[in-house]
Amino acid sequence: MRTSHASILALMSLSCAAFAVAHCGGDDTNTITLPDSGTNGIDVVNPQQCTGANQALCNGACVDTSTDPKNCGGCGTACPDKAVCQAQKCVTCDQIDNDKDGYNACVDCNDNNPNVNPGAFDVLGNAVDDNCNGLVDEVMQCDVGASADGGVEAGSDGGAVASDTTNPTDVAHAAEFCSPWLTTAGLTVTSDKQHQVAANWGVFNPQLGVSIAAFSTGVAADTDDKAPAPVVNETPQPGTDYKKPGTPFPIPLATTSCTDPNKVKQMFPDPMNVQDLVELKVTLNVPTNARSFQLDLNFLGTDYPNFLCQKFDDFAMVVLDSANLKGNVLLDSQGSRMSVNNEFLTLVSAQDLAGTGMDKPRMGNALSGAATGWLTLTAPVTPKETITLRITTFDVVDGVFDSQFLADHFRWSDKSVNCAYTTRSSGMGADGGAPVACGPSDGGIADAAKD
Repeated sequence: MRTSHASILALMSLSCAAFAVAHCGGDDTNTITLPDSGTNGIDVVNPQQCTGANQALCNGACVDTSTDPKNCGGCGTACPDKAVCQAQKCVTCDQIDNDKDGYNACVDCNDNNPNVNPGAFDVLGNAVDDNCNGLVDEVMQCDVGASADGGVEAGSDGGAVASDTTNPTDVAHAAEFCSPWLTTAGLTVTSDKQHQVAANWGVFNPQLGVSIAAFSTGVAADTDDKAPAPVVNETPQPGTDYKKPGTPFPIPLATTSCTDPNKVKQMFPDPMNVQDLVELKVTLNVPTNARSFQLDLNFLGTDYPNFLCQKFDDFAMVVLDSANLKGNVLLDSQGSRMSVNNEFLTLVSAQDLAGTGMDKPRMGNALSGAATGWLTLTAPVTPKETITLRITTFDVVDGVFDSQFLADHFRWSDKSVNCAYTTRSSGMGADGGAPVACGPSDGGIADAAKD
């Protein structure tokens, strides 16, 4: 049977309808392109299909509108600067604290590290801007200078201070107790001559910066100082007695022991009162990343060598009041307080003591005293707590035969320690070294002195 031309055309139309996509002169793909929700059109160049919860095709890319700050809740909805997208809503930076360190993302330069924030101190050597001020590995230094003869000169921070200043903050700064951590400073003295912001102390130079905080039970002066000036044939031995008894013993009373030159153990109860006390008290806010602090100290005493292990030997103390420790934390490895009976008192030559006044012959001896040299005290702290430190020295029983006590280079550390300990300084500004074993007298009680 012959088929008409019209029938053939009708059959071809049905075939194209049945195989609409494949072989009728159209595109040879069977993928349907989805509309782009960002353009409300069809992306024929990069066809995509977005799957998953909160996924949307925005400007040719699949995004998560629950977390994308440029497309938060929908394509093109951008969050403000420093805001994030959470659950399809913009959250401003002042509401964000990812590391829970108490500083929001507006001010925290690394909100995923609780040790980095504006309340931290700058840890030296880690190449990190720990305190978010744009600087790396800053040294905490705030002391101002005093000339070698006790005059006045410009300090490291551009200021100036008299060596015999009576401003307790000036004295605190000399030992690097710096803001923003230092909140208050106070001085307790028998005489204003008992402290000095010193450029050096004879052969002993600052551990950091240009000055030392110096204290004495007599006149705080080495041999060439002018303000205050040493008293000829009196400073430091036989010493200056200010004759003002009645100052209470600065910590709860205890009994101390020592072994005298005849190898006999002596026991001395603390007296109710002391004489010629001088004390610097500072209050400090602990940084968010600090686990301990260090302070360099040097004790010089004239009770050596004639009056070793006597009831009137002078003491020097660092009294800490913190969450975990309350009491005198300046002790040797035997738990003994700082005095001429302490194991650290080993500098006993004129060369070692040159210029301090302790190098002068007195009472038939070649020297007026002895010294420890620079030591480093390390003690634990808790981040964000407030602590107080009292740096003090005083005469016990009598007011003569003076001692000198130097403090410098206070600094924080991110190292955790479980007790207070003292070591010999390993170099100018260096870490105090490894701790000694923590004994029962290493702090945490009212007075850590050895029984």
